[in-house]
Amino acid sequence: MMRFLKPVLILAFTSSSLAFASPAQDLFNQATYYLAVQYNGYSSADYQNFNTKYQPALDLACKDLAESCPFTAATPIILQMLEELKDGHTYLLTKEAALEEQRQRTGLGPSTPKIGMVTATIKDSANRLITDLWEGAPAARAGLMRGDLVVSLNGKSAAEFGDSFQVSISKAISGGETVILGVSRAGKPLEFKLKGELLTVRLPFLKVLPNGLGVMRIPNFDVNGQVASKVHELVAQANRQKLRGLILDLRDNPGGLVTELMGVSAAFLPKTSLTFAARDGSSTYTSENGSVNISQGLFQNVTMQTIAKPSLWKGSLEVLVNSRSGSAAEYLPQFLQDAKRATVIGEATAGVGNTGISAFGLSDGSALYISVIRALRADASPFPERVTPDITVTDDLELLAASGRDVVLEKALELMP
Repeated sequence: MMRFLKPVLILAFTSSSLAFASPAQDLFNQATYYLAVQYNGYSSADYQNFNTKYQPALDLACKDLAESCPFTAATPIILQMLEELKDGHTYLLTKEAALEEQRQRTGLGPSTPKIGMVTATIKDSANRLITDLWEGAPAARAGLMRGDLVVSLNGKSAAEFGDSFQVSISKAISGGETVILGVSRAGKPLEFKLKGELLTVRLPFLKVLPNGLGVMRIPNFDVNGQVASKVHELVAQANRQKLRGLILDLRDNPGGLVTELMGVSAAFLPKTSLTFAARDGSSTYTSENGSVNISQGLFQNVTMQTIAKPSLWKGSLEVLVNSRSGSAAEYLPQFLQDAKRATVIGEATAGVGNTGISAFGLSDGSALYISVIRALRADASPFPERVTPDITVTDDLELLAASGRDVVLEKALELMP
């Protein structure tokens, strides 16, 4: 879950860099400073002394370069620090990735053409398994499906590309080329010709099944002011159609904004509370009747977001999660599980469901995301690190690739009253 502060550039200099700091030294100093003064996660690493510990490695990387040592010399060392920290909520994004993420949060789609297809590797295979599709994007319109196995690109097998297969697909699409994807669907060969488009942001969508159940996919909580309102709109649709149950699919959802999380929770729970404890104090978010408020210090019950037409789902509810459901996609099922409002089905989640982060801009344009808060329930007890499903079902990608069977969804459909 993201709790963004306005990115601020702070230069903190060590004694070795007071005179003429190189770009690498500046970058290193910023990263170690932010970690030392902002980090508030649960890591046992000695992050307060990363500056001292890793300075010799930077000195070696910049040997004979003096003040001309480039940013790129510091980046691998910063990544080593983050590896030692072992906190999935603290990470570094490149300048390009940070800009793309900011576009998403402000309601803009990707800056380059895409086909709207998310893939994953599977064991002992050079092929790519389609695990998710953007609703209405070229891949979905062409008929590609979750569970399809991409085996070739423009006539060349996936094995010929090795580890660069996905990169090659993305590069070709971004360059405006028409690509031909060879696909295996449960063993049957298919071919698709696709051209990328500039996509809009991904928002939740609802599929109504013939048996009167609805499957609501929430791919992220990223788009400021749009995710929660879309969920309430879909819940209103489910209420109008008198669906007999809803299944929330949060698999592969990486999280997003706290205001969107709290707004979404208001569609399933009458009232929700979440407290974030930071080094400089705490802030409490509450959602009720479609309104998201924050109380922080002298400011009490300040409205952060209001859903124009709030809706509440009171019917049967199940939630699907997997090991790639992270952050806000861990908080929501935990809210519902604590309230005994829904059955959670799938795998234990990613394990960043007890902290929140802020982004800090660095001098090379990259962004350092740091766990700055710890999350507390309404009774002041800490949230668990990850969600433990009520019913454990492995999100079996190999079986999905071989047969097209989604065993997690199958279990949810079986258990729905």
